[in-house]
Amino acid sequence: MRIFGYELSRGRVPTPLAAARKSTRPIAPPPLGRLAGSVLADAGRPAELELYRQLRRLLPLVDAAIRRLTRLVGYVRIEAPAPLQADLDRFLRHVPVNGLQRGFDSFLVNHVGQMLQYGFAAGRIVPDKAQRDIAGLVNLDSREVHVIDDDPPLKRGVGHRPPGAFEVARIPDALALFSANAAEGDSPYGCGILRSLPFVSHIVLTMERATQQTWERMGAPSYTVTWTPPEGFVDPDGTRSRAIMGEIEAGFTEAMQTRHDTGLASDFFAAGDVRVEVIGAASEQLEFRETYRALTEQIVSVTGLPPFMLGLSWASTERMSSQQSEVIIAEIHDLRRELEPMVEQLVDLWLALTRRSGNYRVRWSEVTLQDLSLVAEAQYRQAMALRIETEALLTAVDRGWIDDAYARARLFPDTEPALPV
Repeated sequence: MRIFGYELSRGRVPTPLAAARKSTRPIAPPPLGRLAGSVLADAGRPAELELYRQLRRLLPLVDAAIRRLTRLVGYVRIEAPAPLQADLDRFLRHVPVNGLQRGFDSFLVNHVGQMLQYGFAAGRIVPDKAQRDIAGLVNLDSREVHVIDDDPPLKRGVGHRPPGAFEVARIPDALALFSANAAEGDSPYGCGILRSLPFVSHIVLTMERATQQTWERMGAPSYTVTWTPPEGFVDPDGTRSRAIMGEIEAGFTEAMQTRHDTGLASDFFAAGDVRVEVIGAASEQLEFRETYRALTEQIVSVTGLPPFMLGLSWASTERMSSQQSEVIIAEIHDLRRELEPMVEQLVDLWLALTRRSGNYRVRWSEVTLQDLSLVAEAQYRQAMALRIETEALLTAVDRGWIDDAYARARLFPDTEPALPV
């Protein structure tokens, strides 16, 4: 089966990526080989990384799903004691990223997107020349990232091969930021959400391309112009017929050109029995809607998102159920747990380089999936519950059932509640 110019078959990989096929032997240069006594671990490395990039580029549904999931993962905030909090916030907000961006959030969005798309993502920490601070962060293209085995599977490193290079340059372990999504076995590369979609996507793209060709042919149709000679017409050598057809062709072409240039309808005139018909107008179009929906449902199921979050209105009353919300939130929490070691590695290195110390905690932005109307209604109900509880506590205090300290502890649970008198 061919898709996007690649030949896919069982036991084979796309030919442009044949150098990355599974092998138990070191891969001799060019392009890859032994590096300082280490062997590139391409066993388990996905060979379809370029295919995943093409899928996201060609299918808006896939691109939208990855963007939605990336935004749902949210942003990081580091909680630390007061003397350290301000410095950490300043570092995370202003650290240079990829040369033109600023802030760890910019790095995280790119990192999460690649992890979901390819199954793994890598970045590099760039310290300053004095080794006293972090000068910036760089997102690496996952297609150029390789895992290097020193003593598999307990000791591994991250290597990067820039485009056009023949060798993989190993990144020092302390400077390599690596995250994998749902890794299987001892393979460090993880699994992207697009892994099971090439076959279905091939069918979807075939249907879309066929629809495009149909509209190109029938939306702006080609015409056939037929002239039937009158009864008794004699033209042994065809000279008169060619002359008449030449005049009809010139008139019809001029009318079409005028319509193309001015956008105004134009007519042409001819004598005799002349018929203008659309080529292929009688062809029957294949059913599209239900078949396309059945295929896109498989793509949506892989993302784990409800259809309406991807712009698909399959039902006028479709809303996210509480069960769907809980499943998505659980998935987001799993992604965050896979990312937290990378965040902690960055903060630990920054503390070490800047000669700072202190405890900290990684916090994430709140996951919000419900409609604004539901959020407002929930807030209103919470406010009403607080009001009723407050009035009940005030009544109990007035009647001497509890003291003020106990009532304050119930309303403000930051302090230990006192026992009622």
